[in-house]
Amino acid sequence: LHRIPTPNSIAVLFNATRSEIYVTHRNARQISIIDASNYQVKHTIDTSGMPNSLVLTPDASTLYVSVKQDEKTNKDDYVLKIDLNQF
Repeated sequence: LHRIPTPNSIAVLFNATRSEIYVTHRNARQISIIDASNYQVKHTIDTSGMPNSLVLTPDASTLYVSVKQDEKTNKDDYVLKIDLNQF
């Protein structure tokens, strides 16, 4: 096992095609893209809400993330579409 220093995590998804791990950090309002071969954080994506669940397209090139809003903000939840080819 290997520990990866990231904020408190909610969801984890492995992308075998790209050898990457995606992790949502709800309270930190971030998504981490981690290199699965060396366990280093490659990118951190900031969100305006609290990222929750993850889904990968069959071709492994697009990541969808459900993003919840704080109940106090009166904003709608949304889905974030991330083109993984930009990273």
